[in-house]
Amino acid sequence: CIEIGLGLYVERVSFFQDYLCLFDLLVVVTDASLTISSLALDVETPIPVEMFRLLRLLKIMRAVRLMMLFPELHLIIRSLVCATKAIIWAVLMLVVVLGFWAIFAVVLIHPLNVQITKSGYWLAHHCERCPRAFESVQQSMLTLSQQII
Repeated sequence: CIEIGLGLYVERVSFFQDYLCLFDLLVVVTDASLTISSLALDVETPIPVEMFRLLRLLKIMRAVRLMMLFPELHLIIRSLVCATKAIIWAVLMLVVVLGFWAIFAVVLIHPLNVQITKSGYWLAHHCERCPRAFESVQQSMLTLSQQII
């Protein structure tokens, strides 16, 4: 609210000609009115207030646009985007490899784990999760991830 007030004071009429300022004004007014009405009426708002707060993060686009004016900052942003792409591909590759080994574990380790469970070994060692550690691909991926980390 303070930012909107300062923007109105500094920019005066030109404030209403900037679409980003109008968008921010709309988000702030809607967010404030929903918050005040939910507090006054002691009911939940039909629209989550957090959504409007997330919309305010779109203002970051204005800062990114300013960063593009400086070549050094533009290079940093472009490098960050490239690094993010590489990280996403690496995570995807790890999930595929982990999925392969999880299927392998379900086929080969689960039958052995069933025999160990029947012998009562896991009860003696107080392990609640161990009998189902390799019963499905999802459980196997979880088990393998925990072992890796």
